[in-house]
This record gives sequence, structure tokens and C-alpha cells, in this order.
Amino acid sequence: MVRLGDVNDYTQVNSALDPLMDLARQTGCHILTVHHEGKGNREGPDAVIGSTALIGGVDTILTLRKHEGDRTLETQQRYGDWFPKTVITF
Repeated sequence: MVRLGDVNDYTQVNSALDPLMDLARQTGCHILTVHHEGKGNREGPDAVIGSTALIGGVDTILTLRKHEGDRTLETQQRYGDWFPKTVITF
């Protein structure tokens, strides 16, 4: 839904997310976006690839990872208790 010339450019990312954030504020709806992490062993919000505007514009980061055959799910969030890293069995 959001096209960016440079996902690392704070101003571009912030401007692209503004209409979505306005929609959520005006309607009270939940907006879920999907993004991916960069390569390497970064943890938490630092693992999200791109500008810090992506992190600053959300209330919850839900992280699903595959590591050594297991899939884990965890959150980092602005409000409430964080959901601890939990192995998910499908």
C-alpha cells in the first residue's frame, strides 16, 4: 500500500505513513502492516529494516522468526506487557 523511493529516508517513510495513521485516528480502526527484518543478528526494534520512522509510528511490533527449525513469536510494544519470545507449534 505504501511505495517508497528509499525506505531508509525518515521523511519519506513518515510522509507515506501519515495517511494510514490519520485513518486509524479518525476511525478508531486497527491497521496491521507487514514488513521484514534486515539480515544479521539484530534484536528487537533494531532488527526492522529501514528508517526509525517505521518503529516510531507503531504501537506494537510483532516479530515472527524461524531459527534452527523453530518459529518464535514475540512483541515489543508501546503500551501494556510485552509478549515474551514463545515457540509456536503449527
